[in-house]
Amino acid sequence: MRGHVRKKGNNYYIVLERDRDSEGKRQQTTISVRKELGLNKPATKAQAEALLVAKLSELQRGIFVEPNDVTMAELIEHWWENYAETSLADDTLTARRSYISNHINPAIGHIPATKLRSQHIQKMYTAKLKRGRADNKEGGLSPSTIHDIHKVVRGALALGVEWEIVPRNVADSVKLPKIETSEMKVWSDEEAKRFLAHIREHRLYPLYYLAITTGMRRGEMLGLRWQDINWEQRTLSIRQRLTSKAKVAKRTKSKTSKRSISLSPSELAVLRNHRKKQLTDLMSLGLRNEHDLVFLSEAGTPINPRNLLRHFKNESEKAKVPIITIHALRHTCATLMLLRGVHAKIVSERLGHSRVSITLDLYSHVLPNMQMEAALALESLLGEITSSAEGGKREGTSQP
Repeated sequence: MRGHVRKKGNNYYIVLERDRDSEGKRQQTTISVRKELGLNKPATKAQAEALLVAKLSELQRGIFVEPNDVTMAELIEHWWENYAETSLADDTLTARRSYISNHINPAIGHIPATKLRSQHIQKMYTAKLKRGRADNKEGGLSPSTIHDIHKVVRGALALGVEWEIVPRNVADSVKLPKIETSEMKVWSDEEAKRFLAHIREHRLYPLYYLAITTGMRRGEMLGLRWQDINWEQRTLSIRQRLTSKAKVAKRTKSKTSKRSISLSPSELAVLRNHRKKQLTDLMSLGLRNEHDLVFLSEAGTPINPRNLLRHFKNESEKAKVPIITIHALRHTCATLMLLRGVHAKIVSERLGHSRVSITLDLYSHVLPNMQMEAALALESLLGEITSSAEGGKREGTSQP
């Protein structure tokens, strides 16, 4: 591994020579100093020598990449085609594409990937946040959205490192804004019972009942098929979901989202009754359940998620319970299970979390109550042991 400086005309070049490849061919790279440094005038010999030292150091550390003109916009497109489209859910893809078109590419898409620095990314994030803080009407981005944008930038650069387009992932050193966690709104067991009692005669009662008892996501409930229910083993399997655009997606939110959920006798009874009524309604209307869905609209089609949100809000107001989101029914399910002593690992598996730590982080508000119950239980146990020991000691003591 060696190199030297070469002058040609008014410009300087550095020539890097490495060991021969597996076929015995010389590996030589020539780099224009002026182009590499982005100069508007011819480079000096001192600049060429300094660049040579830097490139030899990169070679020695194994982070050298061949000079290329791949821009960040092009690298992001490579990431999109080779990772995003094959790994992310449809709703996530829609949001990510919007971030790329409206925020990332206009700010840093024109920059060559090898020239991108962490300060470019940091300035982009700061500018987006400042707009929001100065005047909310201008549409500034929230910290959580900045985090989502960072996933795209960091992911694209990670692919660039893997493909040897960039020497390192400069996004790793960027500081992200802190996401302020708001208090999670959930229903108490009494509020959940009140809502279910109010909605009992409605055709969507089974959907809300399962949402509270199984913790399924909205898309998972709306995409649930009758063939996914095993009546003998008393389980239902999450194999697909309905997107926000009311389209059936064969892919779940993540790998761990594809799971089986055990059903209680009450849940099975609710589903059996619902199936009988659904078949009767479809026959009377001359309709077919084309997608084999458990939950349908009155017209026999997949339920539009937005219509479900409106219905849930209206019925919550009528039932005089706190207004929460459909997704909060999932949180309600988890909270009620944890408060009743269900192990966090079981709750995590039921919800389809990839790690139990996610469950514990999300529902840390429940832990203080659980800790108090644990403390009282231990106090009771130790009290019994102490009382038993003291009683035995008194019985074994001889009287003077």
